Amino acid sequence: MDEQGKGLAMVILGIVAVIAVVGMVLLFSKASTTGNYVMGSEYAQFNPYELCEQRVGCPLKSVEGGIYYSSKGPLVAICGCPGGDVVAPLTRPFDWREEFYPQG
Repeated sequence: MDEQGKGLAMVILGIVAVIAVVGMVLLFSKASTTGNYVMGSEYAQFNPYELCEQRVGCPLKSVEGGIYYSSKGPLVAICGCPGGDVVAPLTRPFDWREEFYPQG
């Protein structure tokens, strides 16, 4: 009877180990980022398509500028609106303390 109890305990331990491994694999394989912007230092950067289509209301025409010394000005999205192109900055100052935990 003692050998039978050890065998049953090993089977139960094996099932628990398999469930734990499968759970860990699923936990780490589903990791992804969410949100409407990418945070880098103290600025938030919008997606150019979302900025033009959702905030300005016109389709994206192009993206100009950049973050390098050779760039001509800041990174902006050019939205092609019927009345003329609209230039929208892709970055804005971002303070996570004020945005997520307002002090007022």
